[in-house]
Amino acid sequence: MTTIRDVGLHCSLYPRSIEIIHSCQAESGAFLACPSFSQYAYCWLRDGSFIAHAMDRVGEHASAAAFF
Repeated sequence: MTTIRDVGLHCSLYPRSIEIIHSCQAESGAFLACPSFSQYAYCWLRDGSFIAHAMDRVGEHASAAAFF
């Protein structure tokens, strides 16, 4: 399994990516497709599931649990 340490230069993107994902998570736990474009201000089950799985893998268990 690849870990964040294996990614090298992309490690600098890791904290900001987590921050952005958290900022797009609604109080209900849904991950909005695009909070700045009203036509896409929805949570898509497939996309949200991928995001929640990724958040769980990086240790953001509360974020993932809020989605599920």
